[in-house]
Amino acid sequence: MKRPASMRPAFALAMAMIVMVVVGALTGVLLERQSVQTLAVRRQMDQYQEHHGKKGLSEVIEAYLLALQTTPISQLVSQDPHLFDIELADGAVAEIRVRNAQGRMLSDLSDLSGPRRERGERALAILRREVEDDELSSLLRPSGPLEIDAQSADPRVLRAVIASVLSAEDEVETLTADLLRMREERELTRADLGRAMTGLNLDNELRQDLTEMLTVQPSIWSVRVDLTAPDVVGGPRRLIAAYEGLAQLATRRSSRVGRGNLFLSFEPIRLDTEGSPPASGREPAR
Repeated sequence: MKRPASMRPAFALAMAMIVMVVVGALTGVLLERQSVQTLAVRRQMDQYQEHHGKKGLSEVIEAYLLALQTTPISQLVSQDPHLFDIELADGAVAEIRVRNAQGRMLSDLSDLSGPRRERGERALAILRREVEDDELSSLLRPSGPLEIDAQSADPRVLRAVIASVLSAEDEVETLTADLLRMREERELTRADLGRAMTGLNLDNELRQDLTEMLTVQPSIWSVRVDLTAPDVVGGPRRLIAAYEGLAQLATRRSSRVGRGNLFLSFEPIRLDTEGSPPASGREPAR
């Protein structure tokens, strides 16, 4: 049966519209796939640049920190936590600040075993009971030795560590209070720790356990790097990126740390607010 001549153009138009819809849909799918692939490639490139940029920056900072080992890091930081600046090839300036991080409690105990791990787990459990969740992260560090620095530790961290060894509540409170009082008066020494324990008439085993949990010679330091750059040449610098990591630094002239063993971690940190830190007024290292 033949279609009337008047129906043929309408039929052809309908078929043409269907073809256009199909072609449009296929084009949209292809464009979407191409967009996804482009984004994936861009993410890979960004990750590649971030990885190598972070690694290069950490290596440069490591070289400078190793050169400073002729002076105890604690002495340098006590004078000014802002140790030095590095001017990068693109004109950005890396401002390096260092602070004691061994006053924070070790949170990853996977490398420990036996009694040391048990004491670490008890200390963490005690701290978690006494500290709100929103405060806990600022009192913990992911790596480094089990010992905490008795001089700089938050009183709650110090008490939790002591309570992980001593079971008598009065002994825990007395030793915590004595150490807090001593460190207010002067820089703690190993002899001060010994005298504080002697006052409690602790047996040798408990003294040894406490000695393994406390130190007065921190070796773990937090290294903060702020990258600043001007929006226009000659303009004020603003904060464009920041990194933070834990580094193992020598505490005495005789305790040098070798190249490649400095950083335990080094990662970018999220910038909550934009802005630039106060100008240091010092000449950046080149």
